[in-house]
Amino acid sequence: MHRFLVPDWTGQQHDAIYLPEEERHHARVLRLRDGEEIEIFDGRGASCRARFEVPMDEKAGEVRARRVEVLPVRHREAAVAITLAIAPLKKDNLEWVIEKATELGVARIVTFDCERGVAKPSDNRRERWQQIAIGAAKQCGRTVVPQLDEVTDVADVLHAPADLRILFDTSGAPPPLGAVLAEAAGAASILLLVGPEGGFGNRELQLARAAGARFASLGARTLRAETAAISALAVIGCGESGAESRERGTRHG
Repeated sequence: MHRFLVPDWTGQQHDAIYLPEEERHHARVLRLRDGEEIEIFDGRGASCRARFEVPMDEKAGEVRARRVEVLPVRHREAAVAITLAIAPLKKDNLEWVIEKATELGVARIVTFDCERGVAKPSDNRRERWQQIAIGAAKQCGRTVVPQLDEVTDVADVLHAPADLRILFDTSGAPPPLGAVLAEAAGAASILLLVGPEGGFGNRELQLARAAGARFASLGARTLRAETAAISALAVIGCGESGAESRERGTRHG
C-alpha cells in the first residue's frame, strides 16, 4: 500500500483528504487508479486507510483521497527517544545517515559545527534533508517523521534535554557502548554525539565532560563517522522494547 504524508489530514472535514503539492506529484508518478487503497499519515503518529480519487480536472490541482478507516496507533517508534547529533559530513554521506537513521527510529537529527569538521554545515540543504527523512519514513512504515534541527554549536547540543548523553571518542579507553547503556537502563531519552573524521577537539571534550556526557567506544576499530552513527543506533536497538535493546546492547557493546 502506497503511503502519503498529509500533516493536517485529521483536521480535514467530511472524510475528504486533500494531498499537498509534493504528494500530488508522488501520486502522479505512481499513476494511482481511482479507488486504489492508500495510507495517509501525519508525521506525528496518526494514520488512516483511504481510497485515492482521480481528480476530475487535474489543472485545478485538487488531488484527494476518501478516508475509509482510522488506523490504530502502531508501535513502530523506539522505546527510547533518540537524538542523533552528528558533525557535518560530505553531502552524500550525510544524506545516507539521515535516511538510515530514520529507518532505525531516531526522533531527532541535528548537525553541529565543530573544530575539526571537514565539511561545512549548510542550512539551505535542510529542505532536501527533510524530504529524505519523509521518504525513509514512508518506506519503513513509520507514522512519525524525525525532527531535523538547524545547524548549531556543539555547546548548544550538549545542553539539550536528555537523560543520557553519549559521546564517541577514540582517545583513552572508554567503556563499550553496551556497558554504558546497561548502567543507564532507565533512560527515556538519549543524545548520541558523533564527531567529525578528525575527532573532537579538546575544548569540545571538556564541554562534554562538564555537561555530564558519558564517553563510549564502538570497538577496537576506528569507524567512519557515518558508520559509527548507524552502528550505535543498531546497538541501542531503536525499534525494540527497552529490555530487548538493553540485552542486545550488552551482547554487542
